[in-house]
Amino acid sequence: MDKSEKSKEHAKELLSTQFASNFIVVANKFLTIFIKKSLESNDILMNILAWVDKKMRKSRF
Repeated sequence: MDKSEKSKEHAKELLSTQFASNFIVVANKFLTIFIKKSLESNDILMNILAWVDKKMRKSRF
């Protein structure tokens, strides 16, 4: 593996770790606030979690 490939692999690992960390932070925040506030959030991940939660609630009942 040459230096360029090692750099790319390292960058992928960093992005993956950052995404996982961000997801956990957003998911924990999502679990502590109201669904309406999640839907109004500027955070796209928060919006997605809220939308899925809203759809799942409708389909269960």
